[in-house]
Amino acid sequence: MPDAPLKEQSTSANDVRIRFFQWILLGGVALFVLGLVFVHAPQRVKLLGIFSIAYGAAAGGILAYLAKSFRIHFPTTAFVIAYLLIVVGLIGSTFQSWQIYASNLEERYAVDPTAMFLSKADGEQRLQLQQLIEDQQKDRELQLAQLTSFSAYLRQRVAALGDWPAIAATSFWIVELLLAGFAGGWIVRNTVRAQ
Repeated sequence: MPDAPLKEQSTSANDVRIRFFQWILLGGVALFVLGLVFVHAPQRVKLLGIFSIAYGAAAGGILAYLAKSFRIHFPTTAFVIAYLLIVVGLIGSTFQSWQIYASNLEERYAVDPTAMFLSKADGEQRLQLQQLIEDQQKDRELQLAQLTSFSAYLRQRVAALGDWPAIAATSFWIVELLLAGFAGGWIVRNTVRAQ
């Protein structure tokens, strides 16, 4: 008889752990999907700073709903996990947006206007033109590599606010991540605490 409450307590603790891990797993999948939706949102909706906090709040709402569904009762732990999930999700969304940005630039740079002149040239002129085109192509590839770097993407994001150095643009992005995580984590923590 004395073993019955201990066994019940052990099963209850296992049940809590299972629900907690299910919440994390399902929350991660939901935030992945949310990230894809946010990446493909129209540019006019992606307001600098506000968009990241909106992502954090939406992600926090989803995680809070799931925390309620899975009966999560640890507000501080839920805050930390939600914070991390939201920040990782927003980092993933930013990297996906960067890939789209880089791909669009690469498409624009793929067209070489000097190549059509090569077909009309002959002999010595053709060799000189071919050398010139190769030199220009190397310059274009170097320029494209610089324009498609992650720091260049972050600078492009804040270009409406002026010409920022890479460190300032990166710092602004980090602040956005922190605020988004805090906004969503706060929503989750207050929802879990209210249960």
